Amino acid sequence: MGQIIQNRMFVFMVLAISTLYFITTGIQYWVSDYLQVVLGAPADEVFYFYSFTCLSAPFCGLLAGGVVFSNIGGYNSPKAFPLLFLLGMLAIAVSLPAPFIANKNVMYGLMWLLFFSGAFLLPTMTGIMLNSVQEGHRTTANSVATLVYNLLGYLPAPFVYGFVSTMGQDAVLSSRYAMGCIMFMTLLTAVMMMLGYREKRRLEKEEEKSFHMDCAQD
Repeated sequence: MGQIIQNRMFVFMVLAISTLYFITTGIQYWVSDYLQVVLGAPADEVFYFYSFTCLSAPFCGLLAGGVVFSNIGGYNSPKAFPLLFLLGMLAIAVSLPAPFIANKNVMYGLMWLLFFSGAFLLPTMTGIMLNSVQEGHRTTANSVATLVYNLLGYLPAPFVYGFVSTMGQDAVLSSRYAMGCIMFMTLLTAVMMMLGYREKRRLEKEEEKSFHMDCAQD
């Protein structure tokens, strides 16, 4: 257990994935309420949008991610992290404007793209996270990761939005603040990914240095 927790690459990736779960869980719980209260969308229209988005966006994201990462050599490819950053920038680009949007159709499109990019990112990020741990420790690492996902992702997101949205007297403004608390977490996701990539590069340089030293001794 100690080796897993001291593995900075593992910790950074688990935190990055936890923030993704925080965002998607908060949106899944509250986006229908947000669309009706803030943007005035009819309830039946919101139901159809929500159903279409939850079915199509994750499926398309998983499919596209599987095809793209398979073509570049999987999550161990040197191109994997840069591609994750690219899709992470898409997630940030569609999430940051969301609390300020006044048009429901624009919001529909942003939500679809957010779910798409999340599904695109998640399998590869999980693969990188587990691959950072020694094979004999991966079962324990996966259990630790799942615990963190629940404590930092699934559990707090609905509460944070609900708490913030009831703090003010103006329901519309409070809901926009609450949506911002959820959406701006994409910035933390990007920071954790950058730290994970930095740690990965550091480990690779150490391995390369050790390899050259062994060759010199031979």
